[in-house]
Amino acid sequence: FLKPQSNDKNSAELNLMSIALISPMKNHLLVLKSLSNVKQRINYRIYGPVKDEQYWQKCLGSIKLLPQNVKVEYMGEIPPQDIEQALSWAHTFILPSKSENFGHAIVEALSAGKPVISSKNIPWNDLETHHCGFNIAQEDTNAMAEKIVYLANLGNDEYQLMSKNAANYIRQKIDIASTIRAYRELFSA
Repeated sequence: FLKPQSNDKNSAELNLMSIALISPMKNHLLVLKSLSNVKQRINYRIYGPVKDEQYWQKCLGSIKLLPQNVKVEYMGEIPPQDIEQALSWAHTFILPSKSENFGHAIVEALSAGKPVISSKNIPWNDLETHHCGFNIAQEDTNAMAEKIVYLANLGNDEYQLMSKNAANYIRQKIDIASTIRAYRELFSA
C-alpha cells in the first residue's frame, strides 16, 4: 500500500488522474466527453501507454473540444516507482473501466487516500457507501460529470475526510500480507 497523501484542495477546482493503458476497455473517452460540460477548473493527467492508436486519436479529438477551464495533459508511461509521486499531485483518481478483475491502479489510488470515480464493473463497487468515491453506470456521461462537479466543489475539510475514508476503505478490504505474498509468488515464477 502507498502512504496516504492528502494535498489541500480549493473549492471549484480538481486535479484528476488516470493510470491505465489507453484503450477502449479503460474508457478514457467517457471521462473526456463528461468534462465538456463541467464549469469548474479541472486539471486531468493521463498516464499510460497508447495501446489503441485509433482510440487515442478519438480521445485527442475530444480533448481539442474541451472548454478552457479543463486542461488535459498526456504524461505517457509511468514507471512503477513514480506512481506514488504522481498520485501526490491528484485529488481524485478516475478510471471508468468497462471491466476490471482487480484494478491495481484503483487500489493504489485508494491506498494513497485518493477518492475514486469508476464504473460499476470493478470489484470495488461500494465506494459511495463508504464515502470514498463513486461507481457510475457504463457510458453515463451525465453521471460522470455530476460526480466530477461534486468532487470539484468540495472544500478542503470535506475533501480531507473523503481522502481519509479512501485509505481506510481499501485497508479494510484487502489483507495486505496475503496480497504481498501472492505478488511475490506471481513474479518469482
